[in-house]
Amino acid sequence: MKNNEIIIYLQKGRTSVTGSLYQYDYGQRLIINGAALPETYEVHFSNALIGSSKTVLGDSTGVAIPDEYLTSGNNIHVWIYLHDGNADGETEYHGIINVIQRAKPTDQEPTPVQQDVITQAIAALNTGVSTVESIAEDVQEIADGIPQTINDALQEAKDSGEFDGPKGDKGDKGDKGDTGATGATGPKGDTGEQGPQGPKGDKGDTGEQGPKGDKGDPGEVTQAEFDELSENKADIIVSSASGAIASFPDGAESTAKELVVGIEPVQDLHGYDHPWPAGGGKNKLLPYTDRTSHNGITYTVTSEGINISGTATSSSYSYGAADTYADSPIKLPTGTYTFSSSAVPGSTQIDGYLVFMGVTESGTAISNIVLTGTTLAKTVTFSEPVGIFYGFYVANGQTVNVNCQIMIESGNSKTDFTPYSNICPITGWTGAKVTVSPTTDEEDGTTYDITFPSEAGTVYGGTLDVTTGTLTVDRVSKLLNDPTKWATTSSNTVNFICYEDCSNRRKTAESFSGLLCSYMRVDSALPSNTARWVGASSNNFGIKSDALTIEQIKADSAEGKIAISYPLATPVTYQLTPTEVSTLLGQNNIWADTGNTSVTYRADTKLYIDNKITQAIAAALNA
Repeated sequence: MKNNEIIIYLQKGRTSVTGSLYQYDYGQRLIINGAALPETYEVHFSNALIGSSKTVLGDSTGVAIPDEYLTSGNNIHVWIYLHDGNADGETEYHGIINVIQRAKPTDQEPTPVQQDVITQAIAALNTGVSTVESIAEDVQEIADGIPQTINDALQEAKDSGEFDGPKGDKGDKGDKGDTGATGATGPKGDTGEQGPQGPKGDKGDTGEQGPKGDKGDPGEVTQAEFDELSENKADIIVSSASGAIASFPDGAESTAKELVVGIEPVQDLHGYDHPWPAGGGKNKLLPYTDRTSHNGITYTVTSEGINISGTATSSSYSYGAADTYADSPIKLPTGTYTFSSSAVPGSTQIDGYLVFMGVTESGTAISNIVLTGTTLAKTVTFSEPVGIFYGFYVANGQTVNVNCQIMIESGNSKTDFTPYSNICPITGWTGAKVTVSPTTDEEDGTTYDITFPSEAGTVYGGTLDVTTGTLTVDRVSKLLNDPTKWATTSSNTVNFICYEDCSNRRKTAESFSGLLCSYMRVDSALPSNTARWVGASSNNFGIKSDALTIEQIKADSAEGKIAISYPLATPVTYQLTPTEVSTLLGQNNIWADTGNTSVTYRADTKLYIDNKITQAIAAALNA
């Protein structure tokens, strides 16, 4: 656990309690485990069970604990509130964070310098970015992340006069200067008529300058002026986001500069995580045996179970050493299952029996599940994933000849036997739906339907550049439906049933990377009942199975049950009509139904600066 993180394990219907945090330990995050939560969810915080609470948005990385609830010294109550896809929702989980009281440190209050920066930053938000320059030097000390492009853009706007306020009032007129000296008297003329007027005297000295007039009030920058600036400087701030949902809070009302969506194949694993270890049908057990004979007893695998025959010369077992969870041939998710058999090699447990053994994912051995002649079915519930293996026992001197139909099925009751089936279809895409919404609800936004060209067919993997219309296909699917192409072969002393002619299939020489199969799970470790690429050139698809014969595989192949999907050695591109996707002012959530999304977008200038100032304030408080 990191120094600023505390973990809580949630249990539905119970109040969960974390470890302890000290009072005034600000900047903490709550990491939530034990609950299946959506990508985003609401977390309500309070120091009391009644009264008001504060809502904070959580995601896959956890949720920030509001600092104000670490001030009082009281425990913090946490409620997880989940929406049902509409406007409604409900509180699903409740937890308590223990808070240890301590003396209040003197350095928790902002310093005078920090407080001055914070006050000026808040004032800047109220009056517009025209006052940002007056605090730029102080803010830069704690928020040097504001890109130089913003400073350049604001300077350009300043130089153009967009941020200038009205001109100040004219100052008072200065005092009048002293009267200049009288010019020299001209020579006295003859007495007679009055002569012309003498020349004008020199100009007197300039008087002192009057006091400077008061500075005019700074003009306020309106939203309309910001909009005009954003329109004229559309690319002044460009940012990006990506993920299953590409989310960002500072979008401009514009069009996406670049939008690329991934295309991934979909495989129906019937509720199992890939690679699926159990069958896709009702019966989860594919028959196998660790020993084909032991102490006079022969164990033969059939399509439905195990045939046991012979006379035991000593105690006989069909199973070998105990397996680990990773090596178990059958892996079952958490749940309730019924284990059953049509028969066992004895009428009582002393004569013989069928035993299921296992180990949980965490390494705990489970109690043996024993079926006898009088108890041919048992129901067991597992609280975590479990690996299962099984075997038969025949007592010394017993003579047997019995066919055992074995089944593991979900639920708490035995039903009619069904052979193992493991068909997990692989599907692709003929188009993509891209949604832009202020929330994660499709109905709140706009969805763009994009159809792939017919010559591309069904697309099983690749990317679509929505803005340029370039479709890149890097994966295909192949139906292995010709029964004549299956043959038994050997590779590295391992026997495979192989399908020929899977050429031009992959971009590496690895024997399993990127391969999907509808019929068998893919595994590099080569346990029984798995599939992979085999052969000197790795162009043949092979199945390793102790239970399935080549005749059964050919029959399933002819019925179209076996398909594979794999990466192409050379991707293929197609050109579509480009699509302009509009982004929203403020919060944007963009996703596609085909895979992950990556977007490069134009940010709104004011929102971007506001977010940076908010981050600067948070950094100052946590410094």
